[in-house]
Parts: sequence; structure tokens; C-alpha cells
Amino acid sequence: MELSQDEANNLIMIEKKRNGNQSYMFPSPGTHTVVPLLSLDGTIEFTLNFYHAIKKRNKIQAAELYEKGVLLLRMCIGGKNHINPQGSAPLSLFSALEGRDTGENHLHYYVEGWGTSWSIPLDIDPNLFYPLTRLSYYFMDLCHVVDKPVMIGGL
Repeated sequence: MELSQDEANNLIMIEKKRNGNQSYMFPSPGTHTVVPLLSLDGTIEFTLNFYHAIKKRNKIQAAELYEKGVLLLRMCIGGKNHINPQGSAPLSLFSALEGRDTGENHLHYYVEGWGTSWSIPLDIDPNLFYPLTRLSYYFMDLCHVVDKPVMIGGL
């Protein structure tokens, strides 16, 4: 499903809430955790996916998806560096980042016609996010989750 940039921006910015009262385990190495969310009015479904790598234990990915799998945001921590596409940036957010390496800690952002090929660097120290559940709450803030589900574990 292709979204217009306005649709994607609105979906990213909409305030979200947990879907139920369940607690979720932050993924142990080699696993992932799926967390369902809703818009505050309950009409739009979202999903957060958290993945913890097995070989490189400081590698974490978190993704926000809209309804049937449209990737809106993906945070990559401790993974391989990302290089943005060459050429004219599709959004001003990326204007100084054409063809640039955004490092191993970066945030992919949905761009109409590009999916999540573009990212911005995240100037964060992953060591400050232990237990790793703190990283999940940081990502929920980026996704505008105002009524957050409880995350457990991540030691």
C-alpha cells in the first residue's frame, strides 16, 4: 500500500494508545516482540515490532507499522551504517543527507515513493538505555504513543 506524504505524516504524528492491558517482554537475543496499538479514538490500528539481534547483542530494531504492514518508522541501533540514496532529497528533513552515511544509530522515515529508504542519524548513546526497555519507551515517544504498554525485561 502506497501512502501520500501527508497521510504518512498524519499517521506518524497521531497520538496512539496501547491496545489492552497486556504487558510485553522486550525481546531476548534472536527474537522479536509485536505490540498492537490504536489511535486514541480507537479507529486506526498500528503495530510496534521490536527485534533484538542474536550475533550482535547491541543491535536493536524497532518499527512502527500502520494497519496491514505499511512501515512508517524504523529505528536501527547498533546495526550496520545506512547510506541514503543519491540525488535530490524528497523532503527537507533529508536535504543535507543525500548519499550520506547516517551511522549505525538512525531512524528511517516513510517517504512517498521511497518507502523507508531514507534515514536521519540518531545522536544517542545506546549504553544509556539499559535496561533495554528504556529504548522501547524512547521509540514509543518518537511514535507519539501517549498511553504506553508496559515492557518487561531487556537486561
